[in-house]
Amino acid sequence: MTTHPRPRAAVLVIAASALALAGFGSCSPDVWTMAVDTGGVAIDATLHARPGDLDAAGGGSRARVGHPWFPLTPGRYTDFRILRYPSPEPTYVRATLGEPEEFFGRMATPWVYGPVPGLPVDESLEGLRQYYSVDAAGALRMHGSENDGIMSYMDPPIRHLPPTPVPQATWIDTTFFRSFFPGMVPIFAGAQTYTSTLSDRVFLDLPGKPAHALRRAQVIDEFEGPVPGTLGLSGLDGAILAAALLDGASPELALAAARGGRRDRPALDPLKGIWFARGQGFVARDYPHGPGTTNINITTYERIDSGFGPVPPAQTTP
Repeated sequence: MTTHPRPRAAVLVIAASALALAGFGSCSPDVWTMAVDTGGVAIDATLHARPGDLDAAGGGSRARVGHPWFPLTPGRYTDFRILRYPSPEPTYVRATLGEPEEFFGRMATPWVYGPVPGLPVDESLEGLRQYYSVDAAGALRMHGSENDGIMSYMDPPIRHLPPTPVPQATWIDTTFFRSFFPGMVPIFAGAQTYTSTLSDRVFLDLPGKPAHALRRAQVIDEFEGPVPGTLGLSGLDGAILAAALLDGASPELALAAARGGRRDRPALDPLKGIWFARGQGFVARDYPHGPGTTNINITTYERIDSGFGPVPPAQTTP
């Protein structure tokens, strides 16, 4: 394990990086049954709570369920402080896990972004829903996202974390990515590969609660051409668009990123990514790395608090 001497560097990320997560509730049994994805067939699996200290509400709270590095208990929330370069003024967002619901034919847990009480909300993220599940092998999978009727999903969902994350682990997933404007108007569709790598385990001196965490970085490649009826993007353009839409970027920003003359650069900087802490989930993005030449719309995420609260209402999705 690699440790760092309590750095205070900024957390920096791009809006065109793909990712997100799921959450927790209170007062319930130690065993929970939910539907999971097996790469094409939805089944029910019983997930046993894992022992250990709860990172939020205390002894009366619902036990952890889901993935050991990303709990999926409905009602569990994480508050983030966000800085969008070059603005010096932070905004804030609370990401809360909902109850599993159907998303493009599969059951998954939504991670729903909303305001932190008493703090200015990050309006570009407010309302974003990102969908996660744990498959039969125990891997954490991301299904896609929805925000103001703009939807993106992957078939099959990609692995965000293996069943047992270890430093320097690498894996590759192949999927078919689809995205839509409101009213199911196609934006982009294409086959893609997601190459994921975990960093060494690093100490993060976060403002809410320090954590030892692993960073999941990814690079997206597209290996088929555009699908008729979409915007005709392909190659690196399609990969950048996919990443931006999954991360909740507006269509305008996503398309600007995809058409921004970045064909000589990787789809995503492999040093960028999401930091996961065991039993705590997503705690930061790109901490403590600064901006690089491949970044656009640089954004800072740092966990400032976590706990348990009301479960977000369900939403009807395709």
